[in-house]
Amino acid sequence: MNMAPSAEQHARVFPGGFTVLSLRFSEDDAHAALHQLCVKEHRVRSESNTNRPLDRTLFVLNVPPYCSESVMTDVFSRFGPLQSVELSERPGASGASGSGVSRYFTSRRRQCFRVAYIEFKQVSGVNAAKRHPENTPLIISSTDRPVRTGIRS
Repeated sequence: MNMAPSAEQHARVFPGGFTVLSLRFSEDDAHAALHQLCVKEHRVRSESNTNRPLDRTLFVLNVPPYCSESVMTDVFSRFGPLQSVELSERPGASGASGSGVSRYFTSRRRQCFRVAYIEFKQVSGVNAAKRHPENTPLIISSTDRPVRTGIRS
């Protein structure tokens, strides 16, 4: 009797070293399509505008517009304690950079898919996230931590 877990229960590694994590908006959406995030250990050494530690930072692609820094903190803190979460419209850009117009005006955040840099306090957090099985979705919105989407009046 083979007790080894099947390949479907492990994280798969794709070209470029990315692992796929599945997201489900809520438990109520059990039949809804899953959203996939592509994650890998952040290894870009040429970024001069940041102090991201290479061994403790997870680079995340395909972050949906409804995922704020606090949502990403909730999702990724299950893998270990976090140091910081940074969202950006494109890789390498600093999410904290201003619009350059004036300090009195802030540009509206574009509703687009973004990238994230998740900095863990320990290396084990990055490894745990990369090992999470693709077929076990991470839940975004729950009754105790609802995520609001759509138009607010």
